[in-house]
Amino acid sequence: MSALDSMRTERPDVQASSAKPVSAPNATSLRSALQDAAITIPQLLRNRAEHHGDRLALREKEYGIWNRYSWTHYYETARAIALGLMSLGVKPGDRVAIAGEDTPEWFYADLGTQMIGAVAVGIYPTNPWVELQYIVRHSGSRVVVTGDQEQTDKVLDAIANNDGLPALEAMRRGLSGHPGRTTGTGPAPARSRIPPATRRSSCPPSADRRAARSCPGSGPRRRAW
Repeated sequence: MSALDSMRTERPDVQASSAKPVSAPNATSLRSALQDAAITIPQLLRNRAEHHGDRLALREKEYGIWNRYSWTHYYETARAIALGLMSLGVKPGDRVAIAGEDTPEWFYADLGTQMIGAVAVGIYPTNPWVELQYIVRHSGSRVVVTGDQEQTDKVLDAIANNDGLPALEAMRRGLSGHPGRTTGTGPAPARSRIPPATRRSSCPPSADRRAARSCPGSGPRRRAW
């Protein structure tokens, strides 16, 4: 099971135990680091996981039920995503675009990107494919993480039209907000690398996704990795 698959299928219980006490010197050092901007957001997340591991970090409602996530789960999942991005060759300073709804997984992808020194590029889920294409191309994003099939289709349309996305190397669907994402059943989210020859296309822009994909030269654009 991939790291992003585990974001939903592994939901540890959030304990009601008391937080790990923070000594006065450590608390003073943390305040000093914050004032001096000498600590990063991923480092803050790790600090929270160390001292408040089982305490509540995030909540999300599904069908009227609040799902709870601990600081330990938050940190470990973000770290797993960071390792996955490193396996794709993402390096410090590289851009990783994230297109999806407001979900805990968005935070995991964002913090995982920051953990390796890369830059998270947020894309509104309401942006049409033309605007997504501009943002991904202008930022030079090497990887796009999509939240659902709608966002994935936008990336595919962006690849197929207007000279495509030359810098894009991989796309990962992993922020799905559909019901059933907690069950661990059904097909795994799409994972794909984009061969260089298919990052551009001479196809004309089209509002019809089926027409855009069937135009000459579009062909299969994905392969599993």
